[in-house]
Amino acid sequence: IGIHGALSPRVTHGLSGEETTLAELLRSRGYQTSMVGKWHLGHHRQFLPIRHGFDEYFGLPYSNDMWPYHPSAKPGTYPPLPLFENEEVIDAEVSPEDQTTLTKRYAQRAVDFLKRAGTDKDGRPFFLYLAHSMPHVPLFASNSFQGKAAGGLYGDVVAEIDASVGSVLTALEETGHLDDTLVLFTSDNGPWLSYGNHAGSAGSFREGKGTTFEGGVRVPCVARLPGVIPAGTVSDESLMTIDLLPSLAQLTGQPLKTDAEGHCIVRGKKIDGHDHLDLFCGGKRAADAPDTYHYYYRKNELQAVRKGDWKLFFPHGYRTMQGQELGQDGKPGRYTQHKIGEELFNLSTDPHETKDVAKQYPKVVEQLQAIAETARADLGDSLTKRKGNGARPPGQLSKQNGSKANPSKSAEKQKAIPARLVSQIPTLSGRRPNILFIIVDDQSPFDFKFYNSSSTLHAPCIEKLAREGMVFDAAYHMGAFSGAVCTPSRHMVMCGRTVWHLPIGPKMPRPEKGKPRQPYVAPHCPPELESNTLAAVFNRAGYDTMRTCKRGNSYEKANQQFTVRNDASKRGGTAETGSQWHGDQVINFLTDREKSGDEDPFLIYFGLSHPHDTRDGTPQYLAKYGSTNHTDKKELPASHAKQPPVPSNWLPHHPFDNTHMDVRDEVSVSGVWGNRDTQTIRNEIGREYACSENIDAQVERVLEKLTAMGEVENTWIFYTSDHGIAIGRHGLQGKQNLYEHTWRVPLIVKGPGVRPGSRMLGNTYLGDTLATLCAITGVTPPSTDEGKSFLPVLEEKTETVRDVLYGVYCGGQKPGMRSVRKGDWKLIKYESPSGGLHTQLFNIQENPHEFLAEHHDPTVLKSLPEQPTAKQKNLADDPEFATTCSAMESLLLEQMIQHDDPYRFSDQPMKDN
Repeated sequence: IGIHGALSPRVTHGLSGEETTLAELLRSRGYQTSMVGKWHLGHHRQFLPIRHGFDEYFGLPYSNDMWPYHPSAKPGTYPPLPLFENEEVIDAEVSPEDQTTLTKRYAQRAVDFLKRAGTDKDGRPFFLYLAHSMPHVPLFASNSFQGKAAGGLYGDVVAEIDASVGSVLTALEETGHLDDTLVLFTSDNGPWLSYGNHAGSAGSFREGKGTTFEGGVRVPCVARLPGVIPAGTVSDESLMTIDLLPSLAQLTGQPLKTDAEGHCIVRGKKIDGHDHLDLFCGGKRAADAPDTYHYYYRKNELQAVRKGDWKLFFPHGYRTMQGQELGQDGKPGRYTQHKIGEELFNLSTDPHETKDVAKQYPKVVEQLQAIAETARADLGDSLTKRKGNGARPPGQLSKQNGSKANPSKSAEKQKAIPARLVSQIPTLSGRRPNILFIIVDDQSPFDFKFYNSSSTLHAPCIEKLAREGMVFDAAYHMGAFSGAVCTPSRHMVMCGRTVWHLPIGPKMPRPEKGKPRQPYVAPHCPPELESNTLAAVFNRAGYDTMRTCKRGNSYEKANQQFTVRNDASKRGGTAETGSQWHGDQVINFLTDREKSGDEDPFLIYFGLSHPHDTRDGTPQYLAKYGSTNHTDKKELPASHAKQPPVPSNWLPHHPFDNTHMDVRDEVSVSGVWGNRDTQTIRNEIGREYACSENIDAQVERVLEKLTAMGEVENTWIFYTSDHGIAIGRHGLQGKQNLYEHTWRVPLIVKGPGVRPGSRMLGNTYLGDTLATLCAITGVTPPSTDEGKSFLPVLEEKTETVRDVLYGVYCGGQKPGMRSVRKGDWKLIKYESPSGGLHTQLFNIQENPHEFLAEHHDPTVLKSLPEQPTAKQKNLADDPEFATTCSAMESLLLEQMIQHDDPYRFSDQPMKDN
């Protein structure tokens, strides 16, 4: 792993994100993970436990002696010792008094985690790594343990650690998990002998910490798991801590893959440990089981090799306290240096390494020398000046990744938690699933037959997806404060925050002449939000994240977090310039995974640039709908019998100024411009359908690829749009309105456990995406997420996730438009200086097309495919519904206040009144 010595507070390297920790492996299999205590694998933010698989962390980033009170270091050698909570320093200068309570606080944090994890309703398994800072020096014990044990302060410290183990076992017993939890007690190395009465003892073993003799590398190990590990048994089989990860992988029910040479593979990388679960459980080593270990120390020196009971040392110098005066009461003695030649020991008869038998067993020496040569070729050896082809570098501190810096894109990649295989976690599928999130640009739900029975769009793949999954009848985007509605909409998908809590906002007023426009300052947005966006969250959870989408009008800092990204705006009518290009990117990504054997779960953000204008369809699909890519503004497009009918709520023009009638989408879209005649609208909807059917074909290609890979059954598939579109409905063309055809979005979800053909309201926002994806995968959502998971809807435990829906559009004149929906009732309110104040009230159940009085005009009726009834109109001015309208007005104001809407209508109380 490229770390050849203890990491001091001054170093800028640490554990590489390319390595896989035990916590990362277990979290990828659904475990809750917590670390308490000494980390010592890098103290900068990108190296901390939170970035390497732990859900939570409390402890010291390195040894407790690396502080200004060190007994033999020169002044200024060490900075103050910090105590961390997750990634924040909660005590910048740990004092000697603080250290007296350190073991006690570690135990309390461990017990707190076990009680929370052990009683969680989701039933997820848990992993606690409790790494006590002591009995490493300096030694401190809490008041209740001082002077109580034999062996002086060292004995007091060990007694308190022993008590902490007891509190852990008690917590397990109280939560009912004492007998289904593996408890493992061990140490990282032998005693630091120079500290004398503060060092502990290596017993009869040779030397101690800082050497590769048995006194330095042999450690205590006690394991308890009733029903699996026989009680009271003792094993003399040789094991190393590097064997823990593969052995615990086996314990979870899914062993790691191995290569042709028997090495365990994690995320495509070889590791050195072996699966010895049977030995941990009291078994005996099989004749063909690996039993070779290499002992390295200082600057990558290969100092010894062991195979079975034979251990061969290579010539090197080592430190020893032989003939030296031991330290006392926290002050170390001085080591002296000795040398050892090439010496062989039989540990079965000479565990104390006192009798060199190299001359008696030259063949054993030769065999071990050959093993050493293999190690040197792979890992290197500074004693023989070998670099090693398989040596991997440590993680290096990014300039943007200091302890106070924001994570960069590269650091987000380092955060990834490799997930070779997965076990039972609380998702509908029972396995850790993949995610295919398909989002198209500018598509009304009423384009599809499953939302609109009169639609003529042929989308067989998406229709099949609807039959096999769940269709949502009340899925919405929350709205926008700019004409580019997709920009805030896609921000909300990425970060799960509500419309007024984003890092972007409405354009600031024009300044006085000659002065620059002031930038928008987000008043309700947390810092470092990009590190808590969709890809960043799933990178940390061990997913391979891939994105293809249009370029621009989205959340760029969030987009940069995807580990694979291929963005381009493709709205042409050819394979290279249209939707096929996006489909190719996804298929290429999946093909590359296939070739490399990558088995991490994946999250694919499959964005398509169509059917957003310009809606240049491919010739084959245009012909199917009788449409042309119309470009002549002076002429109307040709009529054709195959063209789709006009929408049920078509109007030749909108009946009033809706606050943004001059937006580009209403006056400048190629092929429509300002025209709303039936001939133009039918041709344009035909173009929309041609683009949509091409999207359907690309979705089909991707699903066929997933099926061929055997992944489709373990993949959650979402299909949606960033918002709807009008194209003639209500006399509008664009997406700058809050009618159902534009405020609503299509939403289909297919996944393991979702009942085929099911249909629910949902009352969801696109901003609920992050919360939902986290819920179905068992990933912890970031604290910045304001969305609500609609997993309970997918599980059919509830019909909706909220009672009230709020919408906004104010990209033109202010305050613009607002909408509110509760049950079947919906209110839309408009106001601008030029257009005045307008209110609309609809019963969506009885008037789903939101017909207006203008739809009853005889000249309009003859063009409509569906005739409105007398009551299907705006009810805001109908005295019969005055009470309902008033209640909805009040509800709208409540929602505006709740969502920190910065504007008010003229008939509402002024803000903050």
